[in-house]
Amino acid sequence: MAKHINSPGRPSVRRRLVLKDLHENRTQTLLNTLSITLTVAITVTLLEVTLMPPPHHMFIIRVLRWTIGAMVWFALSVSIVVMAINRVLQVRERTRQFAIVRMLGASFPFIAIILAEETIFAALPGTVIGVALASLVGWLSAWGKPELFGYQTDFRAWLCAGAIAAIWFFYVGAATAWVTTSQQDVLSALSSK
Repeated sequence: MAKHINSPGRPSVRRRLVLKDLHENRTQTLLNTLSITLTVAITVTLLEVTLMPPPHHMFIIRVLRWTIGAMVWFALSVSIVVMAINRVLQVRERTRQFAIVRMLGASFPFIAIILAEETIFAALPGTVIGVALASLVGWLSAWGKPELFGYQTDFRAWLCAGAIAAIWFFYVGAATAWVTTSQQDVLSALSSK
């Protein structure tokens, strides 16, 4: 009697592929989680920390406020770009794996589900650590300089920041997988390294 591929005690083929990739590429997985952490931390900081209006209309304080705001927005832009570049490179390295899966008869939604599960494994710890880091930064900034920074916890910001980072991470990976599996001939993808 043949055993079923998805017997009750064993993870599915798709889950084994995801776990195998996460285990073999620990450094890449850590880098993915770190990039999501930074994106979430900066986004939550932008949403929860406010620059208090200066007591007097001082030019220096206004310049400082604009400089801090510009630096945080620039850091958010850089973290989003780094996260996207990292994800594109990671998915492109797996062109051969995806080509084999396609040769075995899997459709693109199968690959998209693999990428979605990887996103969950990176986004959950990344969001938790990012929220904790942002809350610490917000609390310390409001405690250290209450006349310059205001801090207010907003739980919706936590969910929003985590969702935005995870959706962007998944979208970049799925778009890259779609392009690499549909534009290239499967045989040429199999021969690529």
